[in-house]
Amino acid sequence: MNWIRKGEGSGKRFFVWIVFIILPILYLQATHGGYGQDFERFQLGGDFRLRIRYDDLSDSPNRTRTSLRLRLNSSLMLSNTLQLYFGLAGGNIEGNPRTRNLTFTNYFSSKPLWIDHAYIDWRPINQLVFLGGKMKNPLWQPTHFFWDSDITQEGFAFQVDTFTYPFSGFLNTGVFVINEISTLKDPLLFPVQLGFNYAFDSGASIQFGSTFYLFSHLDNLVPADPDDPYYDYSAGTNTIEGGTLKYNYNSIDGNIEVYIPNVLPPFLPTITLVGEYIYNFDPPSENQGYLAGIRLGHLDVFSLGEWRVFYGYVHLERDAWLDIFPESTYLNGATNIQGHVLAADIGIGNRIWMGILLGYASEIVGNTTQFTAQGDVNFRF
Repeated sequence: MNWIRKGEGSGKRFFVWIVFIILPILYLQATHGGYGQDFERFQLGGDFRLRIRYDDLSDSPNRTRTSLRLRLNSSLMLSNTLQLYFGLAGGNIEGNPRTRNLTFTNYFSSKPLWIDHAYIDWRPINQLVFLGGKMKNPLWQPTHFFWDSDITQEGFAFQVDTFTYPFSGFLNTGVFVINEISTLKDPLLFPVQLGFNYAFDSGASIQFGSTFYLFSHLDNLVPADPDDPYYDYSAGTNTIEGGTLKYNYNSIDGNIEVYIPNVLPPFLPTITLVGEYIYNFDPPSENQGYLAGIRLGHLDVFSLGEWRVFYGYVHLERDAWLDIFPESTYLNGATNIQGHVLAADIGIGNRIWMGILLGYASEIVGNTTQFTAQGDVNFRF
């Protein structure tokens, strides 16, 4: 089983989107929203990471890698309702969507810097958000198990949030272009997510969301063809028949997060319980996945002494989900896996923290096992 793939780079044609969607929005804002000093509302930040990782696979030689990650993020307030987000990040030469790591290799060669995200955020009223471009995931997820944290979807999204207390509801939907094929219909994804949040007077909260994923034209993908980009991005664990995917991946998920603050201050600031489940309607078997986890400590690690720990058990059957989407850091982004993940972060200075991850995975059907240990130091600016 090959859990580690290379990746590829392919241009996306946004001409129609820009002409018919983004430019009209910009025109309306320029003529009715006003700009003036809004162009001065520019923010720039980012982070830098050094990492060493060790993988022990039962069916291949052990592997040790060192890498760096550099991300630059910016935002520009164009008007009171319109904002532009833009970011650059490192990545391998093929532009793999599931990693921003630059591995130390290739004889000291220069490393590429890619457009990580670039999108418009338009909020005509507080409860409505329109997104267009290459964006950070607009779907709420309590972890990054089903959607790798480095993936930035390309297309359009629409979000609604009631922002009411103590009970609020939200809707996230959109259309994402998986690939552009000049001679065939493009594979697309249409997600629809409904959810709610309930906040208690104590500060605790519970949030639930369920997403229906509707895919179109997945049969135009050719994951068995080494010349197709899908071949490089895939973990190679979905079922293939006749050179293409055997099943469709129309599916539904359910996610829950229970947040409990001020558990035992200052020793234990918060506890968060998370759960995720996904079900693919098409395959007769091997079509489910789930995660159960607990997060302890601070919500974010920003200063000296702040910390957080996460433990999760994951189970993702072969055809429960497309194997180009799952989190690659934990278990290398494969399906047909089950295992444990333990991760910890601790602040060692202002905007400086260290991270450790230990993971053990095995095939659900098969005998391959993998142990992963990695450590990194992170700098935020």
